[in-house]
Amino acid sequence: MQQWFSKRSLRGKFLLITIPPMLLITSLFVLVFALTTVSESKRLLKDEADRFLTRSTQLLERPLWYLESSSVKAILDTISREERVICIRLESVLGPNEFDFNNECQTDHEDVYEGKRSIVHEADLESDTLGELEIHFDLSPDQEELNSNILTQLMLLCLLSGTLIIMIFIGFGVTIIKPIRRVMDTIEVFEKTGQREYFNWKTEDELGHFIQAYNSIQRLQEKFEKNLQDQLSFQRTLLNGIPSPIVYIDRQHNIVDCNPSFSDLVHIEKLQVLNQPLSDIIKDLHLHSELKETQHREELTVDSHLGQNSGTIGMTLMYSTAPLFDSQGNPQGHVIVLQDISERKRSEAKIQEARERAEKALSDLELAQDTLVQTEKLASLGRLVAGVAHEINTPIGSSVTVSSALLDRAKHFRAEFESGQLKKSSLIVFIEGVEEAASLLNSSLTSAVHLVQNFKQVAADQTSSQRRTFDLKTVLEEVISTLVPRLKHTRHSINIDIATGISLDSYPGPLGQVITNFFTNAVNHAFTDDNAGTMLINAQSLSDDMVEIIFEDNGKGIPEELHKKVFDPFFTTKMGEGGTGLGLNLVHNITVQILGGTLTLESNASHGTKFIVRIPKVAPVSDETQG
Repeated sequence: MQQWFSKRSLRGKFLLITIPPMLLITSLFVLVFALTTVSESKRLLKDEADRFLTRSTQLLERPLWYLESSSVKAILDTISREERVICIRLESVLGPNEFDFNNECQTDHEDVYEGKRSIVHEADLESDTLGELEIHFDLSPDQEELNSNILTQLMLLCLLSGTLIIMIFIGFGVTIIKPIRRVMDTIEVFEKTGQREYFNWKTEDELGHFIQAYNSIQRLQEKFEKNLQDQLSFQRTLLNGIPSPIVYIDRQHNIVDCNPSFSDLVHIEKLQVLNQPLSDIIKDLHLHSELKETQHREELTVDSHLGQNSGTIGMTLMYSTAPLFDSQGNPQGHVIVLQDISERKRSEAKIQEARERAEKALSDLELAQDTLVQTEKLASLGRLVAGVAHEINTPIGSSVTVSSALLDRAKHFRAEFESGQLKKSSLIVFIEGVEEAASLLNSSLTSAVHLVQNFKQVAADQTSSQRRTFDLKTVLEEVISTLVPRLKHTRHSINIDIATGISLDSYPGPLGQVITNFFTNAVNHAFTDDNAGTMLINAQSLSDDMVEIIFEDNGKGIPEELHKKVFDPFFTTKMGEGGTGLGLNLVHNITVQILGGTLTLESNASHGTKFIVRIPKVAPVSDETQG
C-alpha cells in the first residue's frame, strides 16, 4: 500500500489525503443534522400536545361543573378525533363515573407522550378540582418531511464539498504544482546542459521561501564549484612550485602522481615513474610497515638513507606520509613528502656542539652569579659592621674621656691627701665627681653593650641562616637598631609600626637581610641628599598562618616600565656608581625560596615605593638552609 501510494502524483496524493476526511466529516454532519432534526421535531410536538391538553381541560371545566354529560361526551369525542391523540382517560370526582370516557391506553412506545392535567373550577377566589384528564399523544415525526430535509442538506453538503475540492485542487495546482514544475524544468536543463537557470517565485509563503532557498543554494554551489576549481588550480600550481619532492601512491604503492621536484630528485621523467612501484624508483625506501601504521594515523615521520640505485648517494632524506581517503572514509593510498635533511644533520651536529659550549658558559655564569650573591651578602654585613662600629665609637669615646678625667681627679685627690692639705670640701667634690663619672660611664657602656648584643644577634642570624622560633617585633627592632647609625648624618628617618605577639618559626637571618636590602635600596635610590625622606616598616598578622610586612618610603618612586625588571639580577639604575643590581634580586630569592612567601611591588614616579612581603608563620623546609 505504501509503495502504491508513493507512486501516485502529488495531486493524487493530495486528493487521497483530503477527500476521505471530507467525506467522513460530511457524513457525520448529515448524521448530526438528522438526529438534531428528529429531536427538535419531538420537542415541538410535545409543546403542541401540552397546549392541546390545556385547552381540553378548559373546555371540560364548565360541562363537568354543571354535570352536562352530553356536552362532556361531545367534547371528548371531538378530542379523540385529533390526528395525534392515541387515547383519552377522564376521571371525574363529582358523583358517579357516568361521565368517564375511556379508551385503551396501554402503550409503551418511546414516541408516546402521556400528558395529565387537573380540571379545576375557580369561583369567588375558591378553586375546586373536578377531575383529571389524561391524553396520550403520538410524537413520531413526519418521516417524509424529515427525509426531505435530510436529503436537501445532504445535496447542499455534497455540492459544497465538491466545489471546495475543485477549488482546492485548482489552487493546489496553481500555488504548488506549477512552481514545482518550473523548478524541475531548471533541474532538467542543468542535467542536460550543465547550465544553471534561476526561477524567481516572489511570494512570501513557505514555497516562495523554499524556491528562494533553492536559488540561494544553487548560487552557493556555483560559488563553491568555482572556488573548488580555483583551489584545484592553485593546488596544482602550488604542488608544482613546491621545492620539496611530493609523490602520490595507491594502496599497492604504485605511483599515481608526483611533482617536478620528485622527478628532479630521482632523475627520472614524470611519465616514466607513473604507475611504477615506488620501491622500484627508490629501492632502499622501505615503506610497507610505516604505511600500514598510517591507516589510522594522520602523519608518520621516518628518516631514511637513499642507496645507490636512487641516484642520490650519501643524501639523508626525511619523509612524511599521510593516508588518503575517499568520501566514504576508505583508504585510497598515501601522499609522501620527501625532504633532503643532509645539511640539517650537519647543522644539528654543529648546534649540539654549540649548545654544549653554551651550557658550560651558563654553568660558569651561574657560578659567578652565586659568588656575586655571596659577595653582596658579605658587603651588606660589612656595611652593618661599619655602621655599628661608628655607633659604638660614641659611647666608648665618651667612656674614655670620662675615665681620663676621673683618673686626673684621682691623682689630684691623692696629691692633696699626701701633702696633708685635704679638706672636707675637696673630699665632697671628689666624691661627687666620682659619682657623676660612674653614672656617665654606666650610661655609655650600657648603650655600647646594647648595640653589641643587637649586632651579635643580627650578625649571627645573617651569617648562619639558622631556623628558630622568634618574636617578629624583637628581630625587626634589632635589625633597625643596626641600620639607624647610617642615617645620623642625613635628614632621613625610619619608623616602625609592628604588632606585638607575632611569633614565627622561620629564618630571622634571611628576614633581616630582606629588611636591610629594602633600607639600603631606599637610602641609595629613593632619596636625594637635599630632601628629607621617611621610611616606614609595618607588620601585622593576616591570619593564623600568614603575616604581612610592608616597607614603604616617600621617595621618588620607580617608573612603571621598570617594575618587571627591578627583581632581575644585575639590573640597577646606578651601574658604575656602586650599584650591583643584586640587592632586590637577593630579596626576591630569599622571600620566595627560603621564607616561602610572596613579594609585591607598588610604586609610580614621584609617589614613593611600597614592598609588600607575605610569609607564612611557619616557614617551609628550604634546600638552601638545610645542612
